[in-house]
Amino acid sequence: MGQYTDSNGLSHGFQRTPSGTVTTIDYPEALDSSALDINKHGDIVGGYGDQFTSTGFLLHDGMFSSIADPNAAPMQTVAIGINASGLVSGSYTDTAGTDHGFLLRGTDYMTVDFPMAGFTDGDRINDSGQLVGGYFSGGPSHGFVYDSTRNQFLSFDAPDVASSLARGINNWGQVTGVYRSFIDTSQHGFIASPYAAQP
Repeated sequence: MGQYTDSNGLSHGFQRTPSGTVTTIDYPEALDSSALDINKHGDIVGGYGDQFTSTGFLLHDGMFSSIADPNAAPMQTVAIGINASGLVSGSYTDTAGTDHGFLLRGTDYMTVDFPMAGFTDGDRINDSGQLVGGYFSGGPSHGFVYDSTRNQFLSFDAPDVASSLARGINNWGQVTGVYRSFIDTSQHGFIASPYAAQP
């Protein structure tokens, strides 16, 4: 699952099966497409648009449907994750230019904003309904986990870093992401178990 660029500079999503077969995934009539996540049933989410705009999509049983949060500015939604129950996660930008996370179950959208944060970006979600992402309020960014079944947020950072962003979470609650250190401006990856550190 991923994205490639052709000789004309256009982006396409793709799916690679265990047998090695590669299938291109393009939203119909879209200029650029990207495939970002797949669940165990083969449902795929991603986005289409260009370098300035994005609309999310769901590919289910060979049929595409658009994902556009009703609170978003036009073409400013990206679908990033989907779990086994079909719960879709991602981010959108509103007309004021503020980023928000979202969850989509069926046709019901739910905005996910870390409390008191200026910006919230939602990323992937696991089968337990735990969404990861990042938030900030005019300072360093921080990672978070949102437990949608309990409506609870957990903020965390990689140790001794300037900023963190959470990008993925598995069904055991292990989180992957990126951070920047105080020592240099380089970006590094991390894996963490933030719930294991809670009392």
